[in-house]
Amino acid sequence: LPRSNDVVTFITYSSKPHEIYRLLPLQEARSKSIPFSGGGTSFFQGLEHTRKMLQNVRSSHPRLKTVLLFMADGGDCISIE
Repeated sequence: LPRSNDVVTFITYSSKPHEIYRLLPLQEARSKSIPFSGGGTSFFQGLEHTRKMLQNVRSSHPRLKTVLLFMADGGDCISIE
């Protein structure tokens, strides 16, 4: 169940990540829209930005618990050879 002090961060990604909201109260986030455009998806760029953001947040807010929800509109367009 959500608590009154829960917060959420939204990061969208295509060819590069875009941090839309950071540590936004969950109650406030319910009324926000998240801009989205498909194509050029790089999972690595989005996940790497998320990893760095989480390191930063954990150092300044060590009591926060993390839940990561990863969503995509298709496959990663970057191939690793």
